[in-house]
Amino acid sequence: MEDQLYDYRQLAIESKKNISLKSMLAVSPNFERLCQVEIERLQKKMEVEQKFLETDMVWKGSEEDLLELVTALYKAEALKQRNNKKISFDEMLRLFEKLFNYQLKGSRVLQETDVGQYKSHTPFLDRLKIAFEAYALERDEDKSKLN
Repeated sequence: MEDQLYDYRQLAIESKKNISLKSMLAVSPNFERLCQVEIERLQKKMEVEQKFLETDMVWKGSEEDLLELVTALYKAEALKQRNNKKISFDEMLRLFEKLFNYQLKGSRVLQETDVGQYKSHTPFLDRLKIAFEAYALERDEDKSKLN
């Protein structure tokens, strides 16, 4: 969306300089106003999305845990942009930073983390799996009590 906003701003600037764009404006006198309306619409949309990401949630786990989660989601290509464009690892890090009000040091921490010190390369994901399996068993037991 920021790219679209930039493109419309550039188009508005170029339309004042470029002769062919000036001639297009002569043919379509509302073109510049339409660009301005689109710029305003995109700015409002970005403001709404920013407010959506402003949460009171905080990350309680370690930085390594969050990086493990983000890396797994990234490698599994579990998230994408609305336009189906792939999200970069840095974009995903920034998203989780905003979501959890947590400043990540990024891939440097992943590189510095000695994954050999753990029995598993995915200690946090292992804990998540155990927690989910316990939940699923509990749910299954509750269902069997109802039958």
